[in-house]
Amino acid sequence: MKKLVWSEIEAEPGSRLIRLRKPPGQYGPYQDVVGTGTKSGESFYADVAVIAFPAVDQLRRPIGVAGLHRTSIEKLSDGHFGAGVLLKGSAAGLAHLTFDLGAAQDVRAVRLGLPSPHGFGAPPAPGAALEASDDGKAWRLVTTLPASTAPVRTNSFPVERARYFRLALSPDTKPGFSDQLTYAPGVKPMPFPKPDGTYNVTELTLWGNPLVRSAEEKAGFATAIDYNALEDSANVVGIDPSTVIDLTGKMHPDGTLDWSPPDRRRWTIFRFGMSLTGHQNGPAPVEATGLEVDKLSASRVEAYLKHYLGLYEEALQGAEKIDAILSDSIEAGMQNWTDDMPSQFARRRGYDLARWLPALTGRVVDNSDRTDGFLSDFRATISDLISEAHYGTIARVAKEHGLAYTAEALEDHRPQLGDDLAMRSHADVPAGAMWWFKGGSRPKPTYEADIKGASSVAHVLGKPVTAVEALTTFGQPWAIAPHDMRPAADLAFVLGGNRLMLHSSVHQAAGAAAFPGITMLPMLGHNFNRNEGWAAMAQGWTRYLTRTQFLLRQGRADTPIAFFIGEEAPVTGLYGEGLPAAPAGLDYDFIDATLLNALSVVDGRLHNTSGNSYAMLYLGGSSRRMSLAMLEKLAALAEQGVTIAGPRPVQSSKSTDDAARFDTLADTIWSRKNVIGTESIASAAETIGLQPAWRLRGSGAFDVAVQHRVIGAANLYFLVNRAARPFVGEVTLSAQGTAQWWDAVTGSREDASAQEDGSQTRVEVALGSNESRFLMMFPQPDTLPKYTTFETVAQAGSQWTVRLESRGLPDRTASLPGLQWLSDSPRYRDFSGTARYIGAITRPHLKSEDCSGARYWLNLGEIADVAQVRVGSHAAGTVWTPPYRIEVTDALHEGTNELEIDIATTWVNRLIAAGRDAPSTPAGQLYAGDTPARPSGLAGPVTLERRCPA
Repeated sequence: MKKLVWSEIEAEPGSRLIRLRKPPGQYGPYQDVVGTGTKSGESFYADVAVIAFPAVDQLRRPIGVAGLHRTSIEKLSDGHFGAGVLLKGSAAGLAHLTFDLGAAQDVRAVRLGLPSPHGFGAPPAPGAALEASDDGKAWRLVTTLPASTAPVRTNSFPVERARYFRLALSPDTKPGFSDQLTYAPGVKPMPFPKPDGTYNVTELTLWGNPLVRSAEEKAGFATAIDYNALEDSANVVGIDPSTVIDLTGKMHPDGTLDWSPPDRRRWTIFRFGMSLTGHQNGPAPVEATGLEVDKLSASRVEAYLKHYLGLYEEALQGAEKIDAILSDSIEAGMQNWTDDMPSQFARRRGYDLARWLPALTGRVVDNSDRTDGFLSDFRATISDLISEAHYGTIARVAKEHGLAYTAEALEDHRPQLGDDLAMRSHADVPAGAMWWFKGGSRPKPTYEADIKGASSVAHVLGKPVTAVEALTTFGQPWAIAPHDMRPAADLAFVLGGNRLMLHSSVHQAAGAAAFPGITMLPMLGHNFNRNEGWAAMAQGWTRYLTRTQFLLRQGRADTPIAFFIGEEAPVTGLYGEGLPAAPAGLDYDFIDATLLNALSVVDGRLHNTSGNSYAMLYLGGSSRRMSLAMLEKLAALAEQGVTIAGPRPVQSSKSTDDAARFDTLADTIWSRKNVIGTESIASAAETIGLQPAWRLRGSGAFDVAVQHRVIGAANLYFLVNRAARPFVGEVTLSAQGTAQWWDAVTGSREDASAQEDGSQTRVEVALGSNESRFLMMFPQPDTLPKYTTFETVAQAGSQWTVRLESRGLPDRTASLPGLQWLSDSPRYRDFSGTARYIGAITRPHLKSEDCSGARYWLNLGEIADVAQVRVGSHAAGTVWTPPYRIEVTDALHEGTNELEIDIATTWVNRLIAAGRDAPSTPAGQLYAGDTPARPSGLAGPVTLERRCPA
């Protein structure tokens, strides 16, 4: 991956044979990276361009800096952003760096080099502000310098005249990423780094002329969530682009420039080059670690991927076949240059970037508005190349090798530039991510946006599968059982996911391990592998996933609203803090410019490739600004009768667009009857008479999420109760016919006792806490049995034999006074493994005329964590989620029935014991030894329940 770098020099009148130094690594963490050379330490660099323009910069150099020697002062304005000045903060973490300019001077901008740790677990970057004083004693705030992932911060402000200026640094006291991580009770937190009260200031320059506000973010060295919020309010004048001279052909290989300034002015000369960002892939073993490929270059991505696949083909020698590849979420850092960037920019944006190169260094070219417009075009080019050169090339090479391609995108807000919908449009299987969260709570909102975006791509482009990197955990080592995972899985499903990629399943070496094995990273992943304590009983959980995923791939999603996100930001950037609410009973697909081009218009409706049609196109996201080309697309859709809703765009997002033409066309579009100028989706839906597909009533209905799919003439509704409390209410459906409840946990189906209400159908709904069910609606009559509610008819006795089997330890028999948690007994509190309970239950004699055709269930009460049930010689199956109930009708006989219930636990209590008895061992380093034991075993009561035909 490459970035733009530069050096600069000022040439005086009459200069000749000017020596231009090679650009240094411009942004601290990426300096002096090892490149593709054969010698250790050799780095890649290539020249890009040399330009000159009449000098306008007014650097304010101090005559003194408090506490610093002259050589240190010079480091602060040498343009290297490498070696700097180390400041030690006070006890409160505060530090200051004071400039004396010798006399009062006008200052309009500041640039600060302040590298700070970033990445997984890094503490928040420090706060920084510029203050001014007339006497060096009383200080006033000039501006703040917000942090980003770039180690340089730039800001402009209204003119401030003063002699003294100082940098004020302070620790960020807001909770950082590592502070927001949650741990299972007793887990020893990872030792993430904390702020140490020191600050490495690599550059601090004051300017008499304005610079580009947030130049690093705008030029693609970092990202911002909302670029519109960074635009300069004052449209200041900068470098005249017509005066920029291209001197590239006049520089010799040694950096000598054979050129003299053409007049008696001072000239600023830039030598631009490209170097490596230095980012390496990971996590990976040493032999598989190296520099990230240039993701903006199709030829380099292709060469890399063919080499990579060739290694596999050589190793397999035809014995096996790889059938798919996957792109994980991008975590490679920023890249803003590639070999052919100038030609790519010119082809896509329609003008030459050479005269605008100074804007990439933070200089204002022409004026602030035109500069921001160019930088927007520059970022758009990077985004296009990420999608096409990286994702598009992988998709093409995968197809050439007969491989299916699954692709994630940005996942968490906006880690780098790119349109996450366009990125995944190239994949056979678009994918998102859903980290684990505790039932009854909510996930990080960005994951909801990520999956909604991935499923939207699948819906629009007719791709039946949406994959999900699912159930990633942190800080819950070996503490997650299937019932803990269900709420997160169900939320991923109801958002449109239908293929869970369980994260993670690390290969475990053969052999009976006394402890659970290795993990992907410390505490990362829920460890879905054969060493898990409940691995032998996982089939109930995996069958649930299989049934649910199968049903959610049938037919098409019913999404009557196309939600256009605009042209500037990805879904996870726009809605990383929460999805837009859909009108009750309706749903939407996110649409970007790429997906909009994939839709067709039939009878005034937009149709996607899945067979779904959209009743309206809603303009959300960053649509308040859009390009003239997009506005013309909307005009064409409006002419074809498509209903468009949303506020009129206020202006073009492109500085090169004809503003008068934009305003005239926008006025014409928003004067049409099929264009609704409202900011509310619900109001627009009501205006056009869009009827809801379902309506839920009852206390807590807001917590029940629904996905509606149309399967031929049938309708499927997947209902998910996201709350920790039960939901009892009613759903009214716009469809009519035979309603059935389908339970993916058990595979059972039964009549839903629907009632027709005019053209609608009403069905009573009862969902337990964090429970989900399918409601199927068929147009034709279909007879399924109806049953009464569950009735308890017997309870198991208190006499149980309990045998404890724990990996690596001898079996033993537990003596308990009755059913209770094993963890409540001091003798068995450390147990992790499988506990076999042997007991009996008596089915009483019941008159057949009282309940002919009765069905019987065994209810285990409370268990921890997964159970396998046998009644006599009959294997009844596996129980893994509340209510812990399993049908035993075919195994049961009148009178006494022997029960054998195997309860598998997690490893937690064994690991707690290791933390107490062997804290220096790997197993003993996870949990504190004084952690209360987690409930384990069978607490019951075990009862027999029946349901009678209604």
